[in-house]
Amino acid sequence: MLIAVTILVVLLLRRWLSRPLGQLSRAIANVADGNLKVNLDELNDNRGGDEVRAMTASVKLMCERLSRCLSAGLCRRQLTFAAQCRY
Repeated sequence: MLIAVTILVVLLLRRWLSRPLGQLSRAIANVADGNLKVNLDELNDNRGGDEVRAMTASVKLMCERLSRCLSAGLCRRQLTFAAQCRY
């Protein structure tokens, strides 16, 4: 009985943490490919805990700031250099 409860708790925690982290990881990969218009609002639900919500909010803020910087033409040279340095 204890083993069944433990397995159930592990599966629930895995689903609660891994899915939001996987979605955030895919969103960050899209940002790394240059897509600053990723939809991060769907990640800000109650799953994943405070840390995942805080990381999501930080990535969203970074995308907004990079978009403003690019639209103003302020950081195009730095981003081009950073993109060339990727492996």
